[in-house]
Amino acid sequence: MGQEAYFLDQTTSTNDWMWQYVKARTPAEGAMVFANYQAHGKGRIAKIWNSNKGENILCSFFLKPSFLSISQHAMLNFSIALAVADTFSDFLSDPIALKWPNDIICDNRKLAGILIENSIKGDKIENVVVGIGMNINQKYFDNEPLAASIFMLKGQYTALDAVLSKLAFNLEKRYLKLRHAMHQSILDEYNRRLYGRNTTVTIRTDFGITEGKLKEVSANGEIEIVTSQGLIRYNYNNVKLYYNGFNS
Repeated sequence: MGQEAYFLDQTTSTNDWMWQYVKARTPAEGAMVFANYQAHGKGRIAKIWNSNKGENILCSFFLKPSFLSISQHAMLNFSIALAVADTFSDFLSDPIALKWPNDIICDNRKLAGILIENSIKGDKIENVVVGIGMNINQKYFDNEPLAASIFMLKGQYTALDAVLSKLAFNLEKRYLKLRHAMHQSILDEYNRRLYGRNTTVTIRTDFGITEGKLKEVSANGEIEIVTSQGLIRYNYNNVKLYYNGFNS
């Protein structure tokens, strides 16, 4: 991971840049692009990812997980999230949690987000661009009271190149486990770190609002919640969860 690397002062978004590069010439698997600033950083469901210039990790990696079928796509999401959590654990002593489907949490604050975009060929995942935004040295987040950075939690600056190096190492380690089809251990560890597990959440769907207890995430990426009607599974396209001030 990261042996083929591109460093930009500014771009629209690192995911957009990588997709344009993939169309022009296929990069080596593990290729990375890093930017000091994104003019139009992207989050999930067209959300904006805001970050001060030169203070955080804004990067994307190119992968070709053709060994995964479409039905196994969630295993890639789990592996990436675990790698980002591993990286924060290299610099913070507090426990790092994973908020379904794509956020990294510490001390009930959001440290990072992940945006995974893919192209499909047949029943296989062909090309994947993994966008990662990690809050490292930013001191304030306007209008984002639940956001935090390593600096805010630790009180000192952290070298971005050190974080990026650890991130590439952890991504490769987790990706190799995925290649070796260690799916059950990946899922088990993801659920052990699942933020809000066994707590009451508010569930909002097109059919109304109810409450339930967050149980775990299934192998296909659905969240499992115990409600008064029993165990119900939701995917991230048809539900919003509200708990501890967050919404998913």
